[in-house]
Amino acid sequence: MRSTQVFVFGLTAATLLAAGCSNSSEAIKLPVQPTAVETAIAPTTTPPPPSTAPPTTSATTVIATTVAAPTTAPPTTLDTESQIRAAVELTQLTFLRCGIAPEFCEFDKYAVPGSPSDKRLRSYVEERLAEGLRVSPTSGDLKAVILSIEVRGARASVEICQMDSRVLVDPRSPASPDDDIIVNDDVGTRYQTSIMKRVDGTWRLQEVEVLSLTLGVLECDA
Repeated sequence: MRSTQVFVFGLTAATLLAAGCSNSSEAIKLPVQPTAVETAIAPTTTPPPPSTAPPTTSATTVIATTVAAPTTAPPTTLDTESQIRAAVELTQLTFLRCGIAPEFCEFDKYAVPGSPSDKRLRSYVEERLAEGLRVSPTSGDLKAVILSIEVRGARASVEICQMDSRVLVDPRSPASPDDDIIVNDDVGTRYQTSIMKRVDGTWRLQEVEVLSLTLGVLECDA
């Protein structure tokens, strides 16, 4: 089966660092009762008759503080190929985030634990932390083009073309991106075969075989 899909990851701080990283709650403002003000009333000789209207009751606002979690995860509606495409997209995005902020790398979203790709990512992160280098969050792109998907049981072979223009920098002062020193801004196109494995119903990267790498070129023969 041959199909093509492009995943584009623009390296901006808003897109790559803030996506899916925080939860927010909206404050609910209840009406505030006004302060009672005493008003002088001149005495009268005949008191007014008591009111015959039924007493009013104040409405009570109930705010739910907990929501019961479902006992089972909802079944996915995606077919196998769509699941694999989504897994490849998550793998690409996770790798980018680990380059931009290696200290917060989410290894479990990238590959099968203990797999060759998992070990490769951990080594990559250790190098970045030791060298103090980061992928720039404001420059460059990484485009992944899926050329074909072949599924055999719980394993899938995915042919991918990557166009990589990420920029490696020495951030010096993280609070001031303007003083970043460019370490490597080479661009290139890589063809690879990614082996995906289904574990507990979720597709994850197992290993990658690089077929070719061409520097100075950003073009896929899709």
